[in-house]
Amino acid sequence: MACSGTVALGAFVAAILANPAPAQAQVNCRVVQSIGNALAGDIRDQMNARVAGARYEISRRKTLIIRGVDRVRFDGCRMRADLSVTLKRKIRRDASGSIRLGATVQSFTRDRVCLGGVGVEKVSLSRTLNIGERWYKRAANRALPNRQCFSR
Repeated sequence: MACSGTVALGAFVAAILANPAPAQAQVNCRVVQSIGNALAGDIRDQMNARVAGARYEISRRKTLIIRGVDRVRFDGCRMRADLSVTLKRKIRRDASGSIRLGATVQSFTRDRVCLGGVGVEKVSLSRTLNIGERWYKRAANRALPNRQCFSR
């Protein structure tokens, strides 16, 4: 069970460009929390295999690099992931810090998980003022699709 559960939950990172579809079954949030937290280490490892090292150009002078996923946790049907990041800048010194992503699990089966309300909840970067962190958070939330489904 651990293997198939790990694959099912870890699959939400598998295909960032997957086609979204509406949730089809009501989710028991206590079950999602129990299974999700029991497999959090495996889910984190699978996420790292897919996103660690990813680069996103913010502007001509700034690139965000995801160093890795530090932690995944479930609180009921709410999933949160903490990512370590580096902001490479051409003019100023690079900044490092973390981003917290959040999403609501809307559908959960052995082969598929659907998330809604996907968004950046918090940005914390060194050498960056709060106004810069708020700007990066808004920019990221505009870029993220609100509903995502992922399959094996």
